[in-house]
Amino acid sequence: MISPAAPTTGSGMAASSRVSGVIRSETGAEGESDGRMRPLVRGHQRLHALEFTGAHDWGREFRHRNDEILYVADGSAEVEADGNFYRLEQGDTLYCAGGLVHRWRPVEPNTRVLVFGIADHVQATDEQVGRRTGRPTGGSADRRVRPVREAASMGSVPVR
Repeated sequence: MISPAAPTTGSGMAASSRVSGVIRSETGAEGESDGRMRPLVRGHQRLHALEFTGAHDWGREFRHRNDEILYVADGSAEVEADGNFYRLEQGDTLYCAGGLVHRWRPVEPNTRVLVFGIADHVQATDEQVGRRTGRPTGGSADRRVRPVREAASMGSVPVR
């Protein structure tokens, strides 16, 4: 049931100024001919979401203020995070806590990686210590890099 006070569209669905718009699949990607990046969220939002296809620069390391998840939609990718190497197959995800240096690359043609994270302009709160933080508080490596499924069942074991 829609609240009588909620603004609605012509279809009767609740409208929201928080909706940034639909990003159609045919929306152009940015980048070189061998590697493409397509934003999945429009505008300055609290969440960033990107789709990567093709080559990705293995020499480029990333460190973000906030947490991020890598999801392999198609193909497979190799990820180095916190000094460990992981091979992610289609459907696998890897969680990286804020402040963690990481990098990744596709390992087969037609790989598609989706990256979701809390935008760098957002000041996240660390619930464990009850203070605002932009980097990990130390903790175990398990908190910092975590394959979402168990390594034995998903193939995201280190590929040394």
